[in-house]
Amino acid sequence: MALQFKDYQRTELKTVGTCASNAGKGGAISLIESNFKNNSVRVKLIVKRADGHSCLVNCSTKVSAGLRDQSLTLSQVQAFPIVETMMETIDEETAEVKNVPVHWVTLPSGNQVEEFTVDTEVIAEIETKTIKLDELVAW
Repeated sequence: MALQFKDYQRTELKTVGTCASNAGKGGAISLIESNFKNNSVRVKLIVKRADGHSCLVNCSTKVSAGLRDQSLTLSQVQAFPIVETMMETIDEETAEVKNVPVHWVTLPSGNQVEEFTVDTEVIAEIETKTIKLDELVAW
């Protein structure tokens, strides 16, 4: 098959929420150990909802590197945005060129605003103990 030349059109990135907002309440975000240990590929995250449904999301090169060198944690990455862009693929059966959505976890940009809501409020009383100083001194 020959190369198909056409006018280049930049595709806009669309944010589809954060890892945490896509997992939702009771959901989870996890790594695939074999993928994480393979430095030749980007890290993939499993974003799992409370109902048991899950999807794989690729991490950007910088997020993958940050997770592997431990400069980023999974706790931090859960607040990172997932962006969607379109990618051309060729249908193996029809040889037709199709645009399919591709999702990536990226580093947050400076202009993104994310809002979080508090579901539960926990108020704990702190017990203060009084200690007699003469009991701390060895005689």
